[in-house]
Amino acid sequence: MSRKQSRKQSRRQSRIAVSALISAAFLILSAVLFSSSPAVALEEDYGVAAWAYLQEIDRSYPSRISDARYSDNTTQRDACGAWIRQLLTDFGYTVETIEWDRTEDGHTNHIVSYVARKKGESTRTITVGAHYDSVGTDGVEDNGTGVALVLELAKRFAGEKDLPYTIDFCFWDGEETQIYAGSSSYVLAYPYRGEIICYLNLDCIGAGDRMYAYGGVYNDKGELTLADGLNAAFYVAEKNGISLNKLPEAVTRYKTPTRDGQSDQHYFVIKNIPYVYFEANAWVKPDGTVGNAEKPYMYNSSLACFAETNGQIIHTKFDDLATLETLVPGRIQSHLHDFSILSTKWILRMFELEKDKEAAAKETTASSSKAEETRASSSSAEGTDTVSSKTEETAITTTEEEETAETSTEEEETAANPTESEKTTEASTETEKTSAPSSTAPGPDTGSDDEPKGSLFLPIFLVSLAGALLIGIRAVIYIRRTSLYRRKQKKLKRLKKQRRNR
Repeated sequence: MSRKQSRKQSRRQSRIAVSALISAAFLILSAVLFSSSPAVALEEDYGVAAWAYLQEIDRSYPSRISDARYSDNTTQRDACGAWIRQLLTDFGYTVETIEWDRTEDGHTNHIVSYVARKKGESTRTITVGAHYDSVGTDGVEDNGTGVALVLELAKRFAGEKDLPYTIDFCFWDGEETQIYAGSSSYVLAYPYRGEIICYLNLDCIGAGDRMYAYGGVYNDKGELTLADGLNAAFYVAEKNGISLNKLPEAVTRYKTPTRDGQSDQHYFVIKNIPYVYFEANAWVKPDGTVGNAEKPYMYNSSLACFAETNGQIIHTKFDDLATLETLVPGRIQSHLHDFSILSTKWILRMFELEKDKEAAAKETTASSSKAEETRASSSSAEGTDTVSSKTEETAITTTEEEETAETSTEEEETAANPTESEKTTEASTETEKTSAPSSTAPGPDTGSDDEPKGSLFLPIFLVSLAGALLIGIRAVIYIRRTSLYRRKQKKLKRLKKQRRNR
């Protein structure tokens, strides 16, 4: 082999070893990063897909009426529903349809809702929903914005594997009927109701002045309950530098931080299912007073451009994309971006909290089982001691009676045969020693260690990769030394040849 070929081979071997080393290090880093939480392929620009979907809703599906009180023409509602279903199918979901004929005020409404389920390792479910019906307006803010973001979330999570829990992406019909027909049919009749961890409601999240989150339920004692989801929302907002607000105390229609009406979270509240409701709204004027005393929930903005409707955007002529982009340019995109971050990371945060709850419950169950076993063993030991003591008392009583009888016999026989009497006494003593019962009770059964053991897969995997890393380092050192050795040998041969030639 020539010197040039030898150098090429050495360089090739070095590159191979270095590549193996980098690969092993990357695998170790990946295992550490992704062992604690699901790997969700997050888009670099949150809200981008939602903005595109919202533009399509505004362009192709305005006035999505399903309430016969407004109109019997449900063509746009039906077309939008078909479009949503097709998108979800394209994402890879099997879409379930929930249909319900509901009569209200003499009008029968055919309600059609859609559910796309992302199955996880557990059937425990995070439900995310938005209503896609509207009144006679274009319905961009109410509720094209919510629908657009749920579509983005469904797309984002579609390709993910090994999620710890299931996610239901829901598109409700019939919210504008004020009986929340679509969401109520899911809550009241759907077989998975008992598996719901928390419900996230997205309604009117684009054009209002500020971003709000509502959640929790007050019990009869005035204590706030079912607020884990709400706390998780503010935790995520703080971690990501997002300004998120609670319901102002000046609003008396609801007690902050809850909001149990005016949207699809209503029936979840009735069934004591935790919820979080995201919305863009104003509620109060800059001076802190309620913006719209009659309909405070419809005071969406304190800007002068909405003064004609007393700050109301939804259900008015302002609820179309061109108008809103003219009056509040960039606001909808900004809110979609921030709510996309909040919603995505809120789901992951809820996964973490649920895992912690399950781990704590398992630990509590294991501790209770162990304590129960200990109590049972102690009771068994005490029972054995009691039986042993009673046996001992009976045996002692019997022995005493025998001794009394033997003594009487001895007294009668002593005069006639004293030597035989001494023998009888010795025999009686030996019998007493032999018949004395044992007072040692058996010890309690400690049982086996039934505490749950964690999976050993990850530690073994990491140790194996660490070993591969060390092997890679040794390989690099070996190749380097071999290369140096060969060079030295060639140099020595060259010097010897030169000497011989001289």
